[in-house]
Amino acid sequence: MLPERCLPLDEDRCPVDDRMLGEIYRASAHGLSTLIATLSPTARAMLALYCYRRAHLASLGLAIATACEREDLVRWAGNAGAVLFERARQPRQAPATGRSLDGRRKITLATKAVARRIVFEDIADEETDDADRVSEAKRRQADERLTQDQKAELCPV
Repeated sequence: MLPERCLPLDEDRCPVDDRMLGEIYRASAHGLSTLIATLSPTARAMLALYCYRRAHLASLGLAIATACEREDLVRWAGNAGAVLFERARQPRQAPATGRSLDGRRKITLATKAVARRIVFEDIADEETDDADRVSEAKRRQADERLTQDQKAELCPV
């Protein structure tokens, strides 16, 4: 079944103003149903889809979808609306450990040092020492050549 009016997935316009969205976001479970009841069925369906498409608002989208009619969700989102309608009516699972009742993870603070400092002792590496000696000898030779060139420029023979 094709929807009569389908919103594109990249649609970023919220069907309600920012003030109303903020009130809905901060509302308790009882207050949410009261706020949602003030919206038209079309606005309700569009808001449920808008919220469900965003990860941080998905649980809010499901809560709004419980107040929507299946036909309204299908009209605006087709099969996705039908799936949203079914998911909104499935029994809620118990929150996973480490999550609060609204589905957000609990914030924890570190109690131990994040990383340990490891101090390495100097280990005599023969290959490194040999390479250092060779590079030191080459640097001395280059310095001697430079000194000789400078003396030659100052005192022509």
